[in-house]
Amino acid sequence: MSTESNLSQASSADMSDYGVGHAPRYDALEKLIADLRLPASAKVLDVGSSFFTLRLIQMFQDVSTMGFSDARDLICKIPDSIPHFSFDLNNSREPKKWIDLPKFDLIVFAEVVEHLPTAPQQVFRFLASGLARSGLLVVQTPNVTSLDKRLKMLSGTNPYELIREDWTNPGHFREYTKAELVSMAKDAGLELVRHEYRSYFKSPRLAMKFIDLLVVPFPFLRRGQTAVFRLQSK
Repeated sequence: MSTESNLSQASSADMSDYGVGHAPRYDALEKLIADLRLPASAKVLDVGSSFFTLRLIQMFQDVSTMGFSDARDLICKIPDSIPHFSFDLNNSREPKKWIDLPKFDLIVFAEVVEHLPTAPQQVFRFLASGLARSGLLVVQTPNVTSLDKRLKMLSGTNPYELIREDWTNPGHFREYTKAELVSMAKDAGLELVRHEYRSYFKSPRLAMKFIDLLVVPFPFLRRGQTAVFRLQSK
């Protein structure tokens, strides 16, 4: 399904710059999930609702969301019929504060981990508690060593923004390499199924478009990455 038809599921008031700017990322994520060939009846959890939740609703019959109770419709309106699990992922560091999750066939954890001050392996352990034995965890996050960031550092510019004073939207605390994601997931009892680098962030800047073309032969220098994990074999 095209980007335009997917975004049309939201109201005109929800057609934000965020949704349009992230549409190429949504396209890449949707294709990757389609390649996993899960049945339409699969039980799916989207951590941090967004326009992509609307796409998941079109792909699967049983979709839930998870996150802050007061931020579910922050990016776009999610249908009231979609179940929501209210949980602060920063509480993953204390297992006694975990909520009980049903077993999901797919958990989508896209562009969230970099916004958390909590150690990712603690968050991965919590999410793993909600995976079915054959379930999959899809983690999408920026590539910390992309070429554009390396060039900024060479020029003496910090490629990472300062942590914002607004605690409700603090920005990125930490970005990760592929090796770091795999290592932290392993600590949480997960193993890598698939990983890919993509430059899926839309930018109006000509310099960034040129960089995206420049790194086509060098995947490890692209701006984004997506990893698929499953529970480790016993």
